[in-house]
Amino acid sequence: MAQVVVNERLIDIRPPVLCQSLLSFLRDDLGLKGTKEGCASGDCGACTVVVADGAGEVHTLNSCITPVGAVAGSRVLTVEGAGTPEDLHPVQQALIEANGSQCGFCTPGFVMAMIGDGLKRQSVGLDSLHDREAAVAALSGNLCRCTGYRPIISAFCAIEGEPGCEWMLATSSDIADAEGPYTAPRDLAALRHRLAGQDPEDVLIAAGTTDAWLEVSQQYRDFPTIVDVTRVAELNRLDLSDGQVRIGAAVSHARLLEFFTAGPHASDAITDVVARFGSPQIRSRGTIGGNIANASPIADWPPLLLALDANLDIMSFDGAARRMALTSFYHGYRMTALAADELIVSIEFTIPDWRRLAAFKISKRREDDISTVMGAVYTQTNDDDVVTTARVAFGGVAATPVRLGVVEEALANVSIRALSDDAINEVADLAAAAVEPISDVRGSADYRRAMTGAIVRKCLYKIRDGESMDLWQESFDDE
Repeated sequence: MAQVVVNERLIDIRPPVLCQSLLSFLRDDLGLKGTKEGCASGDCGACTVVVADGAGEVHTLNSCITPVGAVAGSRVLTVEGAGTPEDLHPVQQALIEANGSQCGFCTPGFVMAMIGDGLKRQSVGLDSLHDREAAVAALSGNLCRCTGYRPIISAFCAIEGEPGCEWMLATSSDIADAEGPYTAPRDLAALRHRLAGQDPEDVLIAAGTTDAWLEVSQQYRDFPTIVDVTRVAELNRLDLSDGQVRIGAAVSHARLLEFFTAGPHASDAITDVVARFGSPQIRSRGTIGGNIANASPIADWPPLLLALDANLDIMSFDGAARRMALTSFYHGYRMTALAADELIVSIEFTIPDWRRLAAFKISKRREDDISTVMGAVYTQTNDDDVVTTARVAFGGVAATPVRLGVVEEALANVSIRALSDDAINEVADLAAAAVEPISDVRGSADYRRAMTGAIVRKCLYKIRDGESMDLWQESFDDE
C-alpha cells in the first residue's frame, strides 16, 4: 500500500484514490481543512502545500491539480503542521504583525509558499532573509483579493531566523511508493511493461498534471489507469555532452530554470522566459514534455525550441522508438504527430551561441500567466558576423507554434553588426504582416500582429547590441 507522511504522521493512501487530488485527500480524508480550494486549476495558490521527496528536495505545489498518488513516498506539510494558535510559525506571526490577512481564505496558501521558499533556501544553504524582488518571485503563484500585497510582502521581508519544520528536510526511503492502478515506473523498461497492451483511451499519462488534471478537476473525468512518468530515470535526465543538450521529457521547469541559469549552458533568453513560466508551484510540477505534447498554440517552450531547431525522441507503448524535428510535430490546433500510443521521451538540440538567441513573452499578467504572444529569434553567423541561418519562431499568432520563413529569409546573409535601425524596423513590419492571428480574450488580432513586430524588433536589438533599446522598451511595456 502506498504511503505518505503528512505533518510528521505516516498515512496509508487507501484505495479508491485513483483520480483523487491531493487537496481532496487532505480535506476530505484527513480533515485538514486549512488548505483551501479557490480555483481547482492551479491559478490562485490557496491550496499550496510544501512537499519533500525521498531525497529531501523541497518544493511547493498546487494540491488541487496534483493527484494524491503523485506524493506517495513523500513528505507533505500543510498549514496545520506549520503552527498552532498557541505556537505560531514565524511566518504566521509576521503576517499578523504586518496586517497581512483579512478574510484569511488565501492566507494558508501564502503561509505555505513562504515556508516552502524558506525550507528550499535552507536546504541549499541560502540565507532565509528576502528582499522585495525575491519575495515577489516566491509569492507569484498566490493571489489575494482583500489585503493587497504590500503588507504581505512586508511580512515576508521581515521574517528572521530559520523557517522551522526541519523534519521536512530529512531523507527517507522507508515510505511506501505508489502502486496499483496509479503507478509510477522507475525506468523505461518498467514503463513499457506497464503500458504494453493498454488502450490509450483508458490511460492518463501523468507528468506534472498542471494541465492534464483539469480534465479531472474541471471536466470530472475518470481514468481507469494513471501512469505517472515523473519518476522514470531516463525521462529525468538532463545532459550536456558533445555540444548537445538532451532534456528528458519529465524534467520540470524548476530544474530547467536552474540548469540554464549558470554554467556553459547558461542562457538569459531562456531564463527570462522560464522565470515567468507559471509560478513556483507550477514550475515545480510542470514538465517540458507536457508543455510540448499539450500542443497549445500559446505554450512557452515551443517557440524557444523551434528557434533552437530541436528534435524529439518518441516512444510507443510497445517500445518502438523514432526521432523527429519539432518543426514537423504540430499538425493543427491541439494536434500533433504523436500517435495515441506514443509519448515524448526527450528533447535534444545543439548548444548555440547564446548571444544570438533572444526571446520575449507578452502576457496579461507578468507572473503566473500564459502567453498572449511569445517569440524567439536565433541568428547563426560566420566569422564576419553575417547571418548564415536565421530561425524566427512564434506562439500565439496561429493555430500552432510556427516558424516565420519569410522573416528568416529576410535576415539571411545580413551583417548583424551593420543592421541599421531602419532595417530592423522593416524586418519587424515584415513579421507583423506574415502572421494571421485571431482575436480572443487575451488580445485582438491587431494587437497580436503589433506585438509580433515589436518582439522581432526587440530581439534584433538584443542580438545586435546586447541589450534592448531603452526608448522602445518603455513604449513596449506600456502596450
